[in-house]
Amino acid sequence: MSTAQHALHVHVLSEDSGGNALVAVRSLARVMLRLVDPDHQGRRVDLEPEDAAAAEAMHANLWKGRKGVGRQKLITLARSIARHVLDESGWVLFHVDADRVWSERDKRPSENLRRYRDDVLLHVERAVDALLAKNQSSSGKAEILSRLCLVSPYYSIESWLYQNTEVARRLCTKHDRGRHADLFDRWERSRGDLDVIEKPKDEVCLGSRYNHELAGSGFPARAVYELGTSFAETVDKLKACNELVAALVSTHAEH
Repeated sequence: MSTAQHALHVHVLSEDSGGNALVAVRSLARVMLRLVDPDHQGRRVDLEPEDAAAAEAMHANLWKGRKGVGRQKLITLARSIARHVLDESGWVLFHVDADRVWSERDKRPSENLRRYRDDVLLHVERAVDALLAKNQSSSGKAEILSRLCLVSPYYSIESWLYQNTEVARRLCTKHDRGRHADLFDRWERSRGDLDVIEKPKDEVCLGSRYNHELAGSGFPARAVYELGTSFAETVDKLKACNELVAALVSTHAEH
């Protein structure tokens, strides 16, 4: 499909920026967009935009460095995001793990999410202001900034991905003789348990090696959404973005 036929160009930025890790986040993005609008045409949503400098800044959260290289990474990242969301068909999904269990979100607010609000959003807004001034544009800044959307799993993205218990169990059996199959059985019966586990990837043999497979076929999106925890929080934020909803609706018509 040509670029012109895409109604949305969604740049997925993730702290897990290497190879198959990014594939996993993109796959989850497709799942979440399907929950926002079950009838949209996925073929008209481009999730492949690339920006090597932005991806490098995201890797292992290099943008969080306070001085020198870290600060330059943050500026690079913010400028990249600003350029992308300035396009009315451009969206950015920004993934950073909360590194907190869901039940502690109020008692122990996430440092990663605070840095996102205080640093990333601030610098993106500055970069948008600079671009609007340069282009002598009167486009609404609030509308532009609404195209930057946070994806924030509690505790981590594995807390979401391990919900694909069927695939996880099969991988566990294939690669580690089913050592943790009983645990995946328990999580399947009581899905909410995954929201209260700190560092879930340290609990089982899979680690983060198979995240791209767990994000694929069989991911139980509706069941995870109905838990009402961090996955639902992210999806609900996307649903509340009227521009995104309208953009997805625009894909319904055949072109």
